[in-house]
Parts: sequence; C-alpha cells; structure tokens
Amino acid sequence: KGIDVALPLFEQKMLNRSARMVVGSREKAKEMHSALALQPARKVQRESGGGVDMHKAIGVLQSKRIGAHSVWGEGGLDSVVASALRSDDDFFVGDLKPSSKKRKNAAEKKDQEEEDRRKAKKHKKMKRKEDKRLRGEQERDALLL
Repeated sequence: KGIDVALPLFEQKMLNRSARMVVGSREKAKEMHSALALQPARKVQRESGGGVDMHKAIGVLQSKRIGAHSVWGEGGLDSVVASALRSDDDFFVGDLKPSSKKRKNAAEKKDQEEEDRRKAKKHKKMKRKEDKRLRGEQERDALLL
C-alpha cells in the first residue's frame, strides 16, 4: 500500500525536476531543425572559412547515409561528418577545400600539444618524487635530533 502512494509522488517529483531540461531540449531541437540552422554565420561555418553550404552538406551526408546512428563510428559523429565532407570532392569549392598544408599543420599542432602534455605529466611526476625524497630527509633529520 505504501508503494501505491510513494510511486506517484516520486514520478511527479521526477517530472517536475526534468521538465526544464525537456523543454530546453525541445527548443534546441526545433532550432537545429529549422531554416535558422542552415543560415550562414553559424559557428561551424565561421570556423571553416565560410565556405560551407549547409544544404549541400546535408545532401552529401544523406547520400552517404550518415545520420544520428553514425555516433558510434570511429571518432564519434563529428569525426564521421568531417571525414565524409572532406572526402567529397564536390562539397568544397576551389581553394576552400582544406589544403594538405593546413591538415599537416593541424596534425603537427596536435602532436606538439600531446608532447607538451607528456612533458608536463613527467615533470609533475618528477616533482612529486623529489618532494617525497625531501620529506623523507626532513623526517630522518627530525628523528636524529
């Protein structure tokens, strides 16, 4: 009998707690599926140099059967979409296709960032080791006194 009372109360509380997120998600979905999403000057278009025709991009993705299910692809959905658009020769116009030099620079930058992270991690590990050694010396000196 207690569960018959508690369950409806719990469900109502959960509905109240999630309502704001559900409404926000619904509004974002409407925006992303509207003509507004296809207009120039969106972030993805600015970052790619403004040479992206969203109608054409959608056509390319549809022809390659890329959709929400592609989230499970290698590198996730963003990677699958980027790869599909890069591999389509008709998608980019003239010099708007990313040059191999730009791709090489991006790869080099990524490699450098990874190297910097490795160096920082190694430095941090060495610092901890040195701190531990100094604490040991201090403890030993304290015992000797």
